[in-house]
Amino acid sequence: MQKNSSLIALATAITAGFVLFSACSKDRDDTETQSATDNGIAENEFSTIYSVMNNVIIREPGTKKTSNLCPDVTVSDSLDPWPHSATLDFGTGCLGDDGRYRTGQIELTIDKPWSQQGSTVNARLVNYTVNGLKCTGTLTAVNQTAKGANQQVYQYKVSDASIELGDGTITWQSTRTLTFLSGFATKDDRTDDIYEITGSSSGTNRKGTSYAVDITTPVHIDGSCKWIPSGVIELTPEGLATRKVDYGDGTCDNKATVTIKGRSYQILLP
Repeated sequence: MQKNSSLIALATAITAGFVLFSACSKDRDDTETQSATDNGIAENEFSTIYSVMNNVIIREPGTKKTSNLCPDVTVSDSLDPWPHSATLDFGTGCLGDDGRYRTGQIELTIDKPWSQQGSTVNARLVNYTVNGLKCTGTLTAVNQTAKGANQQVYQYKVSDASIELGDGTITWQSTRTLTFLSGFATKDDRTDDIYEITGSSSGTNRKGTSYAVDITTPVHIDGSCKWIPSGVIELTPEGLATRKVDYGDGTCDNKATVTIKGRSYQILLP
């Protein structure tokens, strides 16, 4: 009997030790930063698309055809009736003012003058690539600026989006509020656009892991910077702890810091 009791005690101790080891190992092994990297790529690309769109649709009343090298923009000639349409054509490849090569088209439909509250623009990406990465998705922006307000405010929704990378595909969707801080009135120069983003998003990284995102400190987008200069998000990959992603103090660089359970890791965004 004493021998059996000793065996039971030994087995219990081994089991407890294994459980403790597994828990500690799981804590140590939670270094996943792929979701933060891939969300940063999607956030940056689709925020840039909004900026490109906005630079076209603020050209009211909508009768212009421009050839500013990148892109070639054709806006419907008819002043009435609404809606109007526009095509941003990057052709087989052109270099934008942000230093990125784009191909394909962005097709827009605008239901009424963009300066009016409630005005909605829908966008579709057609064979669209950025630096060789194919992007798909539908985008909707709604003017939510209150009458007499000093700042322009828009709801921006991205649906069924994807970015094809060399080693996998990112999927992404978001519902955000964009508030312009400066540069809105400059109709032919988006490099001076500065706006902040709040809201949420979700997606899957290139390895197939799903995640959800909430912005805790507004993400800032600067038209003169090809990366996200500042802002803080909370990102939760499926089955893992929530991590904080800090894009920085406003310096234009490709660095972000991911903090997981008190440990920090630096990631670099392409």
